[in-house]
Amino acid sequence: MMTESDINESCAAYLKNLEGIERIARGLRNKYESLNDVAGNYVLKNPSEAEKRFLRGLFRKDYSDVKQISISLKKFERAFDGTKYEGISLVEVLSAYFREEIVSKKDMKHRASRMKEAFWRDVLKKAENPRFHAWLTETAWNSKSKGGNWLNKQYESDPEKLVLLIHRLDKIASLLAGGTDFWARPVLAAKATKDPHALDDDEALFKFMLLYLSAVSGSSIPENAYERSVLLEQFGIIADGSQLSVDTYGLEGFDEHAVSLGWDVFFQRHEPLILTRANLREAASIQASSAGPVFAFENPSVFHTFIQMLPSCSAVCTSGQVNQTALALLGILEKCNVPVLYNGDYDPEGLMIAQRLCNRFGNVSPWYYNCEAYEKCMSDKKISERRLIQLRELSHPALIMVAEKLEKYKKAGYQEYIVEELIGARKSDPMVRS
Repeated sequence: MMTESDINESCAAYLKNLEGIERIARGLRNKYESLNDVAGNYVLKNPSEAEKRFLRGLFRKDYSDVKQISISLKKFERAFDGTKYEGISLVEVLSAYFREEIVSKKDMKHRASRMKEAFWRDVLKKAENPRFHAWLTETAWNSKSKGGNWLNKQYESDPEKLVLLIHRLDKIASLLAGGTDFWARPVLAAKATKDPHALDDDEALFKFMLLYLSAVSGSSIPENAYERSVLLEQFGIIADGSQLSVDTYGLEGFDEHAVSLGWDVFFQRHEPLILTRANLREAASIQASSAGPVFAFENPSVFHTFIQMLPSCSAVCTSGQVNQTALALLGILEKCNVPVLYNGDYDPEGLMIAQRLCNRFGNVSPWYYNCEAYEKCMSDKKISERRLIQLRELSHPALIMVAEKLEKYKKAGYQEYIVEELIGARKSDPMVRS
């Protein structure tokens, strides 16, 4: 005697050998999965002749001239009564037909939820760094937060990869808490993953780390290179070895006992001095060797020309996006009430660097930003509308005035073109303050 399971298997085998059943079977399956019940109707549109023949034989009804056929799931199941397939379960027949378990969307959602909960329970057990574990626990269950949303997308995309990312960031969190003053980003990446490029800007691990660091520092997620640099600096992370140093000229450093660190010797020899974070660690105070303010320049070529032509001045080169060492230097100068005059490129990025430095340091002011200077240093390089949008964030009057010209001409200006004017401005007012 055939069991219920045998009947369902036999019916599925019978249907497999018929023409015109494939699309109908899929439609019935989809309807069941959406309703979680053998209920409702599947509408078969533009039925083929084979499909019409099959349904005519099943329901004893003529479908010759119809454009669509509504098929009741319950009637389909009962249509086999009176045959050797009487008593079939439509769900079991479909499972045998497709050779896989038929699960409703509701059940699939419940299963997925249970699997996700089990995933996080297992992952959280393995997180070793207490600070990272606390953040991950809070973030994993909060899908509405930016961090939770990112984790959810990673989970849906590739759970195994997410496990690896979590393991690596856990290790990074422990390394950052280990007492090392500074980490070059490639070295930190290699130490945690054995891949020095694992924390490159376009890597998922780097984005994951930014989410974590911004959360534990209580700051917003960085949206540009400058904000990333500021955030990483808080945790002693630098982009590469070049960010361990900053070019200076005419600065005198003193330790906590007011003992000179010997920097003035380079000024006496009219030579620039490259300072490292180790040098600044010893510096309790910094003063300008010359009378007047410290001049800060974005471009190395302008910095070197300026100190060559004006050997009695004091200057710093920030080299574009201001690195952590330059920021630390400017911070000490601010503490010592040493005024700093900054001049950089006349493009959206350059003006934004000037604005951010003014926002961050009370002793920094933009210098020689005016419409005449912009017109003299204007290049043929066009600025896109997307880049010009940044100018809306400016608040310093001098920078806004130049920004209005930038929006008019849509061309970048470079300070290399006005280095002589910068030197002349300094010569004409040795004690220049603005």
